[in-house]
Amino acid sequence: MATCFNDLLVLDTQASEWILPAQVGLKASPRAGHTGAIIGDTWYIIGGGNNVKGCTDLLAADLSQL
Repeated sequence: MATCFNDLLVLDTQASEWILPAQVGLKASPRAGHTGAIIGDTWYIIGGGNNVKGCTDLLAADLSQL
């Protein structure tokens, strides 16, 4: 059984440290096994599951302020 979270951490490769960015709006539901792609300044996240059911939503995170 996977442990599912809905937190977001960003790795700053210049400073070699993890950043916990401020999140605006609704948070994603906790999930594991999802996939994502970055196009421009937007990170698209899709799929995964939460040990009860699959997550079929598509999320978009604006990375331009990081």
